[in-house]
Amino acid sequence: MSTAALCRRQIAQQKALDTLLRATRGRGCNQVLQLVEQAARKAATLSPQHLPKTPQAALVQSRSSNGSRLQNKCAAPCASFASSSSILTPTDVLTAPNAAASPASGASFSSSSPTLRRSSSAIANYQAVGLPSFQDLLQSYRKNLGSVTTAVGRLTQGLLKRQSAGEEQSDDSAHDAAVHVLQSNEELIELVGRSDQQQLALTITAIAAGETRPSSEALAAFATQLETLLRSADFDPFANSQILQSFSVLDYQPEPRFLDIVARRALAELQAGTLENASEGCVQLVGALAVHRHNHPEFMQAVGDYISSKGRIAQKPIQLLSEAMWAYAVLGCHHRRMLDAIMQRVLYHIRNCPPTVLSQLVCSLAVLGHKDAITDVFLGAVSDEAVRCIGKFSAEDLCNIVWAAASVGHGSMIEAELMETVLRRMVLLEMHKNLDARSIVNLVWSIAKADHQSPKLEELLDNLASEALQHLDEFTPEQMSRLLWAFCVLRHYAEDLWIAVAHKVQPRLHEFQAHELSDLLLGYASMVHHPGVLMPHMANAIKASMDDMQGHALCCALWAMAVLRTLTPELFEEACSKLANRSLSEFEPQDFERAFHAEMMLEAESDRLRLPRVKLPDWIRTYAARAWQDRIYLERTVSPLQVEVCRTLGELGINFELEKTSDDGCFTVDIVLLVPDRPKLAIKVDTPSKFTSNRPYRPLADAVITWRLLAAQGWNLITVAKHDWRLHRGQQAKADYLQNRMAESQQLIVNKEGSSRIGHIDAKSTMEAKMIETFSA
Repeated sequence: MSTAALCRRQIAQQKALDTLLRATRGRGCNQVLQLVEQAARKAATLSPQHLPKTPQAALVQSRSSNGSRLQNKCAAPCASFASSSSILTPTDVLTAPNAAASPASGASFSSSSPTLRRSSSAIANYQAVGLPSFQDLLQSYRKNLGSVTTAVGRLTQGLLKRQSAGEEQSDDSAHDAAVHVLQSNEELIELVGRSDQQQLALTITAIAAGETRPSSEALAAFATQLETLLRSADFDPFANSQILQSFSVLDYQPEPRFLDIVARRALAELQAGTLENASEGCVQLVGALAVHRHNHPEFMQAVGDYISSKGRIAQKPIQLLSEAMWAYAVLGCHHRRMLDAIMQRVLYHIRNCPPTVLSQLVCSLAVLGHKDAITDVFLGAVSDEAVRCIGKFSAEDLCNIVWAAASVGHGSMIEAELMETVLRRMVLLEMHKNLDARSIVNLVWSIAKADHQSPKLEELLDNLASEALQHLDEFTPEQMSRLLWAFCVLRHYAEDLWIAVAHKVQPRLHEFQAHELSDLLLGYASMVHHPGVLMPHMANAIKASMDDMQGHALCCALWAMAVLRTLTPELFEEACSKLANRSLSEFEPQDFERAFHAEMMLEAESDRLRLPRVKLPDWIRTYAARAWQDRIYLERTVSPLQVEVCRTLGELGINFELEKTSDDGCFTVDIVLLVPDRPKLAIKVDTPSKFTSNRPYRPLADAVITWRLLAAQGWNLITVAKHDWRLHRGQQAKADYLQNRMAESQQLIVNKEGSSRIGHIDAKSTMEAKMIETFSA
């Protein structure tokens, strides 16, 4: 063949290859074949004037043209790929998994496709002009790494688009080719072994954008090749960050040694000053390392110093700074100078910041526990902006901002205004329907932490409880326990939620850690809600995990089981042997009170059942008794409600004594009635804090414990709750109510002249009857 013919064939091959790269942009395979035919005819009719002056120049031009095209298509920095509309990055997959991908712009074909078999005439015409066969072209096409990676990426996105449009793919040869390339581990590993950093990034990004998942061996080949390149080739932070993010999308966790090599190479380049024009790639690399939970302290410190340096932070986009701040929060790296510098930078542009960015920034501060003067100013500004432009913030963003303010402990009036605005908007627009499990937990927890009271609070909590029922399958063990804890702090009881959680927890009990079990049990005990058949399973799980429980969690578990009447002397004795070896740092003052209450309740139960008593370890009992005595001394006051009840008793002619200490000195009795032959008849005046905040005002564990232990000492209590007392207006109505309550409880009938006599009837108050039914053995 002459030199001119070789040149002509080379140029024709290049044009045919370019045609194949462009042919599948939204077209079917038959249309592609028609385009190939047209390209073949055009290549066959090339005139001499289209050729270069010399054959050697033609070959050089052809090769350089081919190389430049491949370099432009495949070897460009990953930043251009991320911003290109034709490539779907892993970040896009994470943030918008259902978004339609861009049209495909390249393809490889399988000769076994039915469409190709039916198009033999087209293939014959293609070969008649002296060009390579389809099979030969396919092989050479696959050997060209840049074209393959480009084709795989664009084909994958084209398939995603066709899938979202509901188009059939059974007769699509492009689909067959893409599946072949992605599923062929040997071919993929071979291609990876001849790739540079940019080509690796493009290939793995394309694979992450599709549905086909390569084997772990193929993904390990990416890591091995990148490690080899990091030891010799130039460093591209954009490519490395894209590769690590794609690994995360593909659920592949590289070895810590490999991640450490990437971080060390980036640190060396950053210290050498060679990344001055690619500093954003270094920040993106921090985010990629955070996705894999890999912390390289020296690298994180260097990047933080670089970001916070004067003159550089003003050049960085706020979105990039926000992502960097969140990466540091995920890894637990507390770079104070960088955090303050970013907050000051954002304060100047806060009105132009997207709500999502503000939400991410304040969440980062909360996760790191960063609180100083600048933090207070920043949180105040964000709260003010959220109140001013509440309509621009999504329900999730509002929950995040409220959670961050409550976590950091930002207690300004702006926070209260923000909380009230969020609550009203949540109720009026029913925004709770847009919340996921995490946002529901964060919002309820934030309200509980801030101790915020609002006229709309009860309605919102009812809505959130109902919404939580719809998402219980999405809750993690920690979220379940935190949700019940938050509702307990707010004293809001949603019976359906407590029942549903018990049903969901039972098959997943093995997923709960020791402290999560303790917190969950504490939530049930605080509301005096017995979890039913779940209780023995939880007790066994607590017993099996005692060695892993800290003193705080163990005391909570003992107290909860004592409240629910499931604590046995054997279990308590075993727990006491564990507590004896715990250090004082594992306890809080409230833990000693709970352990002391558990012991007293178990003693009362043991005396009733004639079982042997079990005592706390001496050192714990000493601390517990002292903590409880201090609490009794501080709470020994006469409330306004007690004064009103005493005034009514005086009008009824009944003598009484205020705040009498019980025989063991562990309790005070609000009002002791001095009735002949009834030395332990008393009125217990309970404030709203002893009951749930929503109707029907269920008594909480604190009230039940007092009732039970005083009853065990022989006291006959008449309970007077504030919500019942306020229903009776006027002195006469209150006197009649009190007289009826006393008659129901102790058959004390007071005549109109003020005299009294004792009788016996079996009537009991509705509340006491319910308590007896709940706590009777």
